[in-house]
Amino acid sequence: MERRMRMAEEQLKVGDQYVARQDLLRADEAFAEAVEMLEVPQSRGRPTTRSGEPVEDKLLADCLRSRAQCTLDMAEGKGVLPDGTPFKAQFAIREHFAEFQRQAINQAEEFAEKACLVWADEKTLTCLGVARMLIAEEKAEGPRAFLLSEEAVQDMQDAGRCFMKSIRACKTEVAEGKLREVKDWLAEKGVDYLFPQYV
Repeated sequence: MERRMRMAEEQLKVGDQYVARQDLLRADEAFAEAVEMLEVPQSRGRPTTRSGEPVEDKLLADCLRSRAQCTLDMAEGKGVLPDGTPFKAQFAIREHFAEFQRQAINQAEEFAEKACLVWADEKTLTCLGVARMLIAEEKAEGPRAFLLSEEAVQDMQDAGRCFMKSIRACKTEVAEGKLREVKDWLAEKGVDYLFPQYV
């Protein structure tokens, strides 16, 4: 287990170095390799580490969260390609980038949700909240907004609940700021609650 964790920690550091250089594609590959070293491959259910030990669970969650954050950064158009050109430059047609964004945000949500299932701390919960917030915004502003407005509100409420849990785990300015953004967004839609209202 120690050897496997050392190798995964090295890959995590490599990924962080690529992020610092804005090379998000290579960072994503490094984070993916770290996850692969730690996670037991399975088709469904709660993700698990090879040992099941808390220290390895925490490391897997960190790797998944890093991958989710890297994917969110790419969805925002951040970073550069290996040849140094801006990442977003590869999308000549705006609609192609919008489709990439939608897919990347959904993928980031999947990574962040897995991270929370393994080890939910303030960082993983905030990352999941951000992904769900972006999904809600996309649904509310996208071409099918009139069909998805109720779903968008539910996703935004869920994002708010993630930020609340993050704040309970450890109060951070980021989570508090995002929670305010969620409440403001919901207020614009005439919604003043984060939990479903039952009749």
